[in-house]
Amino acid sequence: MATKTCKKPGQKPSKAHIVTEKEAAAIDFEPWSVDMKFLPTNDEFIKDGLSHLITCRLALGVMYMTKAKIMDMFEEDGDATAELIDYFKRSLSFFSHFSELLELAGWRLVCAGSSVLQEESRRKQQPLNGNV
Repeated sequence: MATKTCKKPGQKPSKAHIVTEKEAAAIDFEPWSVDMKFLPTNDEFIKDGLSHLITCRLALGVMYMTKAKIMDMFEEDGDATAELIDYFKRSLSFFSHFSELLELAGWRLVCAGSSVLQEESRRKQQPLNGNV
């Protein structure tokens, strides 16, 4: 099913383990009580988010370029091209906590969904009205 276990936020498993549906269903969790200061506020996201998304699109464009093309960019305008590195670092910092947030939220869905599947399986195995 999956290759990580649901653990405390930020804690990585010591080695890969395939989590079964039954194991995922057995994992319980409480709503987060983590201080959300590490994530941008809605106002900050509205103010800065678009520029960081544009930077991500630029990064995507760079990923489709050959080394020779990027070298040409440095030769044409080395300062502007080097400035992209700073933009990428700022955007990486802006989005850094979203990666963990999305991964952990996804795991909560896997755990809860597995619980639903386990319950449905148990209900199907139980005789109706106690009759065999």
